[in-house]
Amino acid sequence: MMSYTTSWDTISLVVSENHGEWDCFCAGDFGETKRTLAVGKPGTDGFASLRVTEVSTGSRSVLKGDEECEDIPSDSKTTVFSLAYAGSRYEAPKARRGLDHGMDGG
Repeated sequence: MMSYTTSWDTISLVVSENHGEWDCFCAGDFGETKRTLAVGKPGTDGFASLRVTEVSTGSRSVLKGDEECEDIPSDSKTTVFSLAYAGSRYEAPKARRGLDHGMDGG
């Protein structure tokens, strides 16, 4: 799911990803990762930095008794990082790169 919001000084894009596994009765693990991309003010080169706020949440469903299903939430984790414009593309910090690629996949 994607949505965006605007105000007079910022534009934000929200991308949400849900995932999980379930036994079709009760037991399962579920998670959601929501990333908000906010555009900052332009730098000296005219390109704005991008601020990413990532919130990951999850839960586990377990069978309690014979037929009662219990949902156990896990702790949420929030990570904030910036994407800086690097000449021709925005690059993710090295710790955020999957295979040493920038945001354009190249």
